[in-house]
Order: sequence, then C-alpha cells, then structure tokens
Amino acid sequence: MEYLKKLIKAMKDIIVVMVIQYSLIFGIGILYMILNGEDLMSFYINKGYIVLTFIYAILVMVLLNKYREKEPSLPLKDYYGAVLFGISLACFFNMIIFKFGEGNEVIEVNKILLFISSGILGPILEELLFRKKLLTELLKFNNKYVALLLSSFIFSFLHNGVVTMIYAFILGIVFGLFYIKYKNIKLTILMHMAANIIVIYLTGYNTLIFILSIIGLLISYLIMNKKVAKNT
Repeated sequence: MEYLKKLIKAMKDIIVVMVIQYSLIFGIGILYMILNGEDLMSFYINKGYIVLTFIYAILVMVLLNKYREKEPSLPLKDYYGAVLFGISLACFFNMIIFKFGEGNEVIEVNKILLFISSGILGPILEELLFRKKLLTELLKFNNKYVALLLSSFIFSFLHNGVVTMIYAFILGIVFGLFYIKYKNIKLTILMHMAANIIVIYLTGYNTLIFILSIIGLLISYLIMNKKVAKNT
C-alpha cells in the first residue's frame, strides 16, 4: 500500500495533465457542437488537432516554468549527437515496422500543425512529465532498472495500438537511460523531437534509409561515448 501511494504521487502531474487535456478537448468539443450544430465526431476530425496543439502549447509553458532548474551543461557536439541518435533510432525501428507490413494509421492533418504538436510540443511535454518528473520520482524508491521499466511502461500505456506501444516502450527505455546518465532534459527533448519529426516524413520501407539509420546509430554512439569516456 505504501508503494502504491508513492507511485500515485510520482504520477500526480501526469494524471493532472491528462485530466486537463481530455477535459478541455471534450468541453470545447461540446461547446463547439452547441454553437455550430456540428456533431462531436466531426469536430474531432476537422478541428481536434488545432485545439490539441493550443492545449499542448499552454501545458508546455506551465511545465517549463514549474520544472525550471539548473542542469549540467553539455558540449554542443553532444546535442548534435542526440539529434542524430533520435533520427537514426526512429528510422531504424520504423523501417523494421514497415518491413513487417505495419505502419501508423494515415490521418489527414495539416502538416504544419502536426510538426508543431507532434514534432515540437509533444516531445517537450512528454519528456518533462515522464523523464524529468516521473523517472526522477521513481528513482527515489526503486532501483534504476525498475524505475526505467516502470516509467517506460506508463509512457507506452498512454499510446494507442500494440505496435505504437512497443515502439514507445523502447523509446522510453532509451530516453530514460540517457536522462539518468546525463541528467539533462534538453538532451532527451532533442532526441525525442528528432525522432518524432522524422517519422512524419517516413512513408514506407526503404533499404537505403535502413542502412543509413544503422550508420547513424553507430556514429552518434561514438559521439556520445566520447563524452562518457571523459567523465569516467
């Protein structure tokens, strides 16, 4: 029971954000339906992503202010390595997913809105909640491996679809390892942004992209590993 209390406390910000997010989407949808006479499903299909983008923007500003604290500074090359790693990791796993005939459901959404919400705001929001807050809190009463698995499972559970959940779980593990190592949320945010943005433009399996993703993972590992070597 004591463990459950600690777990719920660690998840408090995530629960609050989810309640606010879905309450606003539903509430605005109902209001729009009343004022414009459209059904709720039509609103979500045509206007839902616009509303979600604005909600993300507000939540990001609130959380950036709430979690504002000084973190260890890193050389610029490490941020470059993080971006390359995020792109390469996303390409690698998505090529495997495409190869086995799976893929994300195609939804007609404004590319600019998709770029802002999924490519920029979403990663900031998720890294602040799941790595900066949740993982940090879980490490206070779990060992590193349990905290990583638990935070990644909770992160994946909030995604839709089996394939997407597995993909999110793996990303959660990877981003969590980097956050534990470097204690720098900007690093994992950049990785997450790079991964999400490149996925927007991946449409199917491509052997060249798969090969380049492996090379990119190796190069980014070497870049980041130099930093690890200096610290040890």
